[in-house]
Amino acid sequence: YWLARRGTSLRTRDGGGAMASADASAVLARVVLTASYVAVGYAMRRFGALERADGEVMLRFVVNVTLPAMLLHTLTHTGALFGPGVPLVWLTAAFATAAVACGGALVYRRAPRYERGLLLGAMCGANLGTFAFPFVEAVWGAEGLRLAALYDVPNALVVFGAAAAVFAAEQREAKREARGAAARHDDGGVYHGEWSVTGESKQGFGVYEYPSGATYEGQWNNNQKEGFGVYRFAKGGSYAGEFRRGAFDGFGLRFMRSGGVKSGRFEEGAFVEALGMDASDAASSKAAEASKAARKAAEASKNRDESNARFASRVIAKTLTFPPFAALIIASVVASSGAPLPDALRSAIQPLAAANKPLVLLTLGVLFQPRMPKLRARTAAHFLATRYACAFAAAAVVAAAIPPSAGNARFIMPALALMPVPSVMVQYALDHEGDAALAGCLVNYSQIASLAALAALGMASAAA
Repeated sequence: YWLARRGTSLRTRDGGGAMASADASAVLARVVLTASYVAVGYAMRRFGALERADGEVMLRFVVNVTLPAMLLHTLTHTGALFGPGVPLVWLTAAFATAAVACGGALVYRRAPRYERGLLLGAMCGANLGTFAFPFVEAVWGAEGLRLAALYDVPNALVVFGAAAAVFAAEQREAKREARGAAARHDDGGVYHGEWSVTGESKQGFGVYEYPSGATYEGQWNNNQKEGFGVYRFAKGGSYAGEFRRGAFDGFGLRFMRSGGVKSGRFEEGAFVEALGMDASDAASSKAAEASKAARKAAEASKNRDESNARFASRVIAKTLTFPPFAALIIASVVASSGAPLPDALRSAIQPLAAANKPLVLLTLGVLFQPRMPKLRARTAAHFLATRYACAFAAAAVVAAAIPPSAGNARFIMPALALMPVPSVMVQYALDHEGDAALAGCLVNYSQIASLAALAALGMASAAA
């Protein structure tokens, strides 16, 4: 009823102006303008004015500064957001989002962990703040912008909450699997200790137990014994000193099973120069300290797995303090109270909000990679086909559920269900060691598909 009343009001108030605002030429003009910004960003990178690293810095600025400002400005400057029809809009947004996300979960449930986080996360939510708002406003005017702002409330919960949780959870499980696979070797040996940031190689202090019964306690670098440590042979005897590339190399003490001691310099595991005990004391002392640190690291690694409750609390805390999500909360509180933003705050965020659209489009151009390896291109094509198959199915259900008396709402709501991959997915990929280049590709090419869908719906609403 609310949507019908708003649609009737819009037609009565604007008359033929609503049809004019929905003219396809306006949509095409927006497409050309958007493409020009992206093309400029791409050209700047292509001709060396900017590098990919610059694009990543620009994206961080967008996500942490201009996007929050734009959300706060838009959600507090489109009139009263809350009314009797709000639950219907939110229900529509929840249904469309869930349909796309569940479809992605079904398709990618067996994908490798290293790409599943990105593919599942990119199925969660749509890009409204940095894409849909200007285009929807160009086609359907202020009423379209207001519906988009309402739709974005549950959508933002998914984008900044659920999608972030998917990335974090998949990264956590990938690291756990990598550590488990690397910890127990094919020969039966077991490692406990510190790992690299990616969880794929032994790095730092750790203990390795060989299937023969021998052990090494000390420092590691890129899966090799490197630095100082203590190696104990299975049949007795040990070595305490320096290691390089996995072998005794440097100064050290070799304690023989017979009771003898060799003090001196070793090269690639061989004893090459006998020296007095004083020459090896420093190395053996550092080896003993490294051995102690390795045992402590090994004990800590056995109890390192994070509990589900602690993981959930960490993700929730990170989500609540994520700048775009915090801006959404503030905007909702301000809108529900009916009080305007303080003049000083409004003046501060207005230029940042205005800068968001061109800056994010330039950033996407800098990060855009039109040519990709065939494997990545196939992954992107499969993802886009999956996402839009689910999105078009959801949009069809939404369009069928909204009566013709609702006016433009029966075109606006399906259009919002077809919006592209959120640009913040590139940031999530960077933060969680994902494929940022693939994420950028999904964002860019999904925008092309969404523009085509929006143009078609815009022309359909103009003809209706």
